[in-house]
Amino acid sequence: SAGRRQALALAPLLCCWRPEHLLCSPWRRCTETLAPYAAASDTRVRVKGGLSEDGHARDPDKAARHLLKVLGRDDGSLICTHRKVLADLLPIVAALTDPQRPELAAAVPADDPYLAPAEALVLQVARIPGGGDDEVRVVSVEHHLPV
Repeated sequence: SAGRRQALALAPLLCCWRPEHLLCSPWRRCTETLAPYAAASDTRVRVKGGLSEDGHARDPDKAARHLLKVLGRDDGSLICTHRKVLADLLPIVAALTDPQRPELAAAVPADDPYLAPAEALVLQVARIPGGGDDEVRVVSVEHHLPV
C-alpha cells in the first residue's frame, strides 16, 4: 500500500517535467511506480531488462548505455530502476557534471541506499559546445522525496 501511495504521489510531480520517453525495469515495483504517470500522460513505458537487478548482473554495461542514450535525447526522459543498478549509474552522472561546479557532483548520491523508494533524482542536461550529438553535461541536479 505504501508503494501504491508513492506511485500516485509521483505522477503529478512527473507531470512537471512531462517525460515522454520512459525506460523501466521489468520488475513489478518499477512498472507499478510508473503506471499512474503513464496513464495520466498517455505515455508508453518501455521495459528494459538491463535495468533490472538480474539483467544488470548479467551485463552491467547495458544500464549505462541506456542512461547515456537517455541523457543524449532532446525530449524529456525517465529511467526507473533499482538501487543495485544505481550503484553503477550514479558515478556516470557525477562524472558528467560541470567540473567548474563541484556542488553538482556532490548532489549526486554516492552511498547506498542512494535513493529512497519512489525518490526522484531530476537531471537537466545541456549539449557540450563543440561536442558530438550525444555529448552532454549535467547542469542541474534535484532531489524529490516521496510523499
